[in-house]
Amino acid sequence: MIVGIPFSIHPGKSFNVAIFQFLSKVLYFYLFVSLITTKDELEKIIFCVCCSNFFYVVFGLINGKYEDGRFYFGSMFDPNDLANLLISLSPLAIFF
Repeated sequence: MIVGIPFSIHPGKSFNVAIFQFLSKVLYFYLFVSLITTKDELEKIIFCVCCSNFFYVVFGLINGKYEDGRFYFGSMFDPNDLANLLISLSPLAIFF
């Protein structure tokens, strides 16, 4: 990504994405992988993610509004995001 910045159509935006968005995600995942060393720690983290996803969906369904044929919750205007969270983590939730 960094090598392609000078050849992009919008070099400033490409630099912003490569340095401030992509590298921060790489650093996050590197720290995550280096801190999780046992299977028990991984299971605890995944359990926390499943619980937080469950509470997010429940509060979204309780506090969400249905206006103009669309479901709104907070600043999220796409109900597909809410469904994606619920469905993508459902196999892990079944495991727990």
